[in-house]
Amino acid sequence: MPKLKRLAIATLVSVLACPGVASPQDGRRALLLVVDDLHIEFRSTPGTRELMRKVLGMLFREGDSVAIISTGSSSVAVAPTSNVARLTSGLSRITGGGLKPNQILDPEWADERLSRAKIAIAAARDAIRVVASRVAGPVVVLYFSGGYAEQSLAPDLAELASDAYRANATIYAFDSRLVGRPLSSPSAGNESAWESHLREARESLNGLAESTGGRLVSAAGEFDAALADIAQRANR
Repeated sequence: MPKLKRLAIATLVSVLACPGVASPQDGRRALLLVVDDLHIEFRSTPGTRELMRKVLGMLFREGDSVAIISTGSSSVAVAPTSNVARLTSGLSRITGGGLKPNQILDPEWADERLSRAKIAIAAARDAIRVVASRVAGPVVVLYFSGGYAEQSLAPDLAELASDAYRANATIYAFDSRLVGRPLSSPSAGNESAWESHLREARESLNGLAESTGGRLVSAAGEFDAALADIAQRANR
C-alpha cells in the first residue's frame, strides 16, 4: 500500500514539473480534491463519484485550476487543470478500497488500520504542498474520507492541519458515509464499539476541517445548505 501512495504522489509531482500545467487565471482559485479511497467503502463508489461531481460542479468556476489525488489503489493523480473532461475522467476512476466493518473493529487489523491512515494523511500533506507551491493565493481542499478513529493519529492530523495553514489552504471535509446505505454494526454486541468508531472518525474530519477554517459535511440533510456555505466561503 505505501508503494501505491508514493506512485500517485510521484505522478503528480512529475506532471507538475512539466511545462504547460495549468495555473489559476488571475482572480481564480486553486482547488485540490483529496480522495481518500483507503477509507471509502467499495459499495459507496458510485455515490462517492456522483458526490464529487456534484461538489466540483457547484464550486468550479471558469479559469479555476483543479487537481485530484487519491490515497490508495485507485492511483489517480490529475495535475492542476481547467479541463473539465480531464477532471471527470479522473473522478470516474476512483474506486473505494476501505476495510469492511468487521475488519475495522477487529484488533488483529489494528496495524493495517494505522498504516492506511498514515498513508492517507501523508498523501494529503504531499498533495497540498505540491499544489500550493504553484500558486500565490489560497488553495481550496475538498477532502473526501471516512475519517480516522485511531487516537494515536492526533499528531499526524495536527501536522496536516499545520501544513495546510502554512500553505494558505482551507480544508472542507466530506464524510464518505453521506452516500450509500448506512453501515450497520458488523455483529450483534458490537453496536457500542461501532457507534464509537463512527463518532471518532467523524470527529477527526471535523477537527481537521475546523482547524484550517473549513467545515465538515457529514449528514445528507445538511448537504445543500453546507455546500452553499462552502461555495460562499471559497468564493471570497
